[in-house]
Order: sequence, then structure tokens, then C-alpha cells
Amino acid sequence: CETVTWPPTTPATSSPTQAPRTIYQAEEQSWDSSGKVNTGKSGWTGEGYVNMGGKSSWVQFKTVDGGAGGACTLGFRYSVGSSLPRSCTLKVNGVNFGTVTFSSTASWDAWEYDYVETTCLPGNNVIKITASTNEGGPNLDRMDLLTATTPQPTNQPTMP
Repeated sequence: CETVTWPPTTPATSSPTQAPRTIYQAEEQSWDSSGKVNTGKSGWTGEGYVNMGGKSSWVQFKTVDGGAGGACTLGFRYSVGSSLPRSCTLKVNGVNFGTVTFSSTASWDAWEYDYVETTCLPGNNVIKITASTNEGGPNLDRMDLLTATTPQPTNQPTMP
């Protein structure tokens, strides 16, 4: 994983406000046997992307650092070149957080972000998305973890 400052260098859809983020490349994670790492489309980051398989295919991010825990935003960078959206269930630490619908992008070479606000536990977290439509999941490039930050005061008050 890699820590960088938000915003990304590529446009994002519905981007959250500026926050530190950590990048987890999908091709460095775990996935079921119907998924595979590809490099055939352009615009991906890292060493490729995961082409999720059909219904019930999944990608799991096993060592997502939640820091001190609390509110966090997951930003999935994906492409869907077909006209049909690709829906996936989202689980955080085994708890179902609902459905993420990955809308159609302009082509399989066009990458967009879909953001989900959730709660991370302190330390390691497990994030899993599972395709819930017959078309399967999207091409998944990476997941960005954005954490809320509280500005620290520059001057500390002194006690009399």
C-alpha cells in the first residue's frame, strides 16, 4: 500500500473533501478463482487491475489499516465498459454494509471512483466486495482509504 495526499491526480466522481489516503492496489489482494489480473485496458495504476468474474466473484482487502478507528471513506477505482451497472455487496470486518453499484463508465479504459462511507476498527480491517449481478463485478484497479482528520492547533493555551 501507499500513502498519498488527496485529491488524486485523475478526476474522481463525487470526491470527498481533502483527506490523507492510503492506496490498496486490487492486484495485490485476494480474489476468487473466477477473477484474474489483467493489463489489457489502459489507464490503470499499479501493475494491473482485477477483472472480477461472474456473480459471486469477490475481491478481499485483508490488511486495511484503520489507524485509531472511526469514520472512514472507501474509494473504489473501477471501470465498467458495458451499459449495465455492476452491483457488489460490501462487507467490512464481516459486517454487511449494503450494496455498491458501479455505474457504467465511458469504456473499459475509462476509470472512475465510487465512494462509500463506513466505520473502520482500530488497526487491521478486512474489506470484501462480492458481485451480486449475473454480469459480475467491475474491473477493479484499487481501493483508496480516506480517513477523517482533525486539524491540530498551532498554539497550545497555557494555564495561568
